[in-house]
This record gives sequence, structure tokens and C-alpha cells, in this order.
Amino acid sequence: MKRIFTFLALVVILLSSESLFAQPNKKRTKNESVVAGKVVNPTFNGGSIHDFALWVNSQVVTPRSFATSGVSKVVLVEFVVTEDGSVVDIRSVFGANQELNDAAVKAVSKSPKWTPAELDGEKVKVRMTVPVLFEGD
Repeated sequence: MKRIFTFLALVVILLSSESLFAQPNKKRTKNESVVAGKVVNPTFNGGSIHDFALWVNSQVVTPRSFATSGVSKVVLVEFVVTEDGSVVDIRSVFGANQELNDAAVKAVSKSPKWTPAELDGEKVKVRMTVPVLFEGD
């Protein structure tokens, strides 16, 4: 029952997150206008950020100290997909503790190259965020 609830919680986070988590890798000022043009989001193995989240969660190694805690925790990891599809600038932006944050960052750092994002046919960097779920038994 706990695993079903945790899985459903992860699905809800993922389904509600795509528009919040994919961001151009540029800080905007108050007076700057929104960029218009044909945008193609980056893809992970032909899929979306949701597919990447599932992949990351299959790669993460839960620290032994947490494995028997009986609780679930989520760490949000931010990263940049570069113009060549590399995943760089990986860091936790929200987490439970340093040990879980490090494990989540390590899992994301295993990522193969993505198909990069495009803006009007030009490859661009994109900042992304993905939830990494830890379940204690």
C-alpha cells in the first residue's frame, strides 16, 4: 500500500511538473520580453522529462542509513542540458539531507546524452529539474 501511494505521489509530481521544470537557461529582467519562436524541448532517449525521472529513479542507490527508516523522501535535482546534449551543472535544490542529496545528484550524473532543445532551429541550453524519490523500507 505504501509503495502504491509513493508511486502515485511521484506520478502526480511528474505530471504537474513539466511546465514548471523546463526553463530556458537565462535569467530574465523585469523589462525583458518573453521569447517567441518555435521551441523544441530536449528529449531523453526519445522521451520526455517524465521518462528521465523514471530512469533516474531506477538508477538511484538509497544510502544504507536511510534504507530502513520506513519513510519516503524526495530530492529535487536541477541540471542543464547543453547544446550537445550533455548533462552538466547538476545540483540538488531541495532535499532531506546531504546524504540523500548526494545520492540523487550521483544518479542524475549517470545520464547519457539527451537530444538538445531547439529554439527556431538553433540548439540551446535548457535548465531542468527532476524529482528523485527515496523509499525507506
